[in-house]
Amino acid sequence: MTKFDFGSVETAFEADWPVAASVPQDGGQVEEQTFTVRFKLLTDEEFDAVNAHKEPAKELIRRSVVGFGKEESSPFSTELLEKMLARGYLRIALNKAYGNFSMGIAAKN
Repeated sequence: MTKFDFGSVETAFEADWPVAASVPQDGGQVEEQTFTVRFKLLTDEEFDAVNAHKEPAKELIRRSVVGFGKEESSPFSTELLEKMLARGYLRIALNKAYGNFSMGIAAKN
C-alpha cells in the first residue's frame, strides 16, 4: 500500500479512464464496446453548477470530459462529444465511468 499524498488535494486532478458502453444491436442484443476518456475531477462548486443545470446528466459530461485517452485514434472535439451525448447509451456509460472515477472505484476489466 502506498502512503497518501496530501499535496495531491491542492491541485486539479485528471486521469484517463475506461468507459464501457452497451451498444444496441439488431435483434435486441447489445455489444460491449470500450473507449477511454480523460476526466477532470470536478470541485464541489462545479458539481453544484452541474446539478442546477436543466440537463445535469449531459452537463456533468460536458464539464468533466477534457479529451480522449492517449490510445484513442479519434481526435476529441466538443462537437463529437455533443453527438455522443445525444445517444442515451453513451451518456449512461460516460456518467457511470465518471462516478467510478470520482469515487475512486477501480474500473472493471
